[in-house]
Amino acid sequence: MMHGTIVAESRSGAVRITETRYAGGAVLAHHRHCDPYVSILVDGDYTEVRAGIPQRCRTGTVIVHHHDEEHADYFPRSGRCLNFELLDRSHVAHAALSHRNIVSTNRRLQAAAAQLVHVHSATGRGATLERSIDELLATIADDQEIATDPQPAWLRRALDDFTWTDAEPLERIAHGVGIHPTHFSRAFRHHMGLTPNDYRRTSRVRAASQLLLDSRARLADVAQATGFHDQSHLTHAFVTAAGMPPARYRSIFRR
Repeated sequence: MMHGTIVAESRSGAVRITETRYAGGAVLAHHRHCDPYVSILVDGDYTEVRAGIPQRCRTGTVIVHHHDEEHADYFPRSGRCLNFELLDRSHVAHAALSHRNIVSTNRRLQAAAAQLVHVHSATGRGATLERSIDELLATIADDQEIATDPQPAWLRRALDDFTWTDAEPLERIAHGVGIHPTHFSRAFRHHMGLTPNDYRRTSRVRAASQLLLDSRARLADVAQATGFHDQSHLTHAFVTAAGMPPARYRSIFRR
């Protein structure tokens, strides 16, 4: 089931296509979907929270949701999405759609999504639409194959043995797992898709998000507990990641 107001719905092969509109101020509380799907933001912007991480989504953003993944959304102004649910679990792309993966920075995927939106708007159905859907699913499968490249043992140790919300020097982490710092940074980005410093910021935002949503801790205490310098630093991080300050984030998404 898709939340919001469905203004058009069709079926192409193994995919159900829904065009959904959301009113400004709409809050979609934490929920799950039975089938994996791809969501393309055609108009507007929104903030989504999943796996405890807020993500501000702008027009053109493509998000892949695996089945039964919990997430919540907030539309500060009206928006419109095209959602593509993969209903056939035997489809070759189903495995790729069974893992959480925000892929809005993948240029090939963005191009495939833009083409799909164009074809859907122009024709609504037919062989051209099916080819566009197949291209989108193939791009997702390729991206997932890269994303699931096996992690080396030293990277797993770095992720598991160090508290990434702390101000641990990256050089110390690299030496702690027996890797030269330069190679550590390059290989970390290759396997994780973001730099060690970006991963640290994400870890702090995730930890702060959990405290904001699951506790009544003061903002200053949340900042101190999750590695931010102070409440101002926490606020800046949430405005950047979620498009809103932490107090607003808490009021919208608290369970």
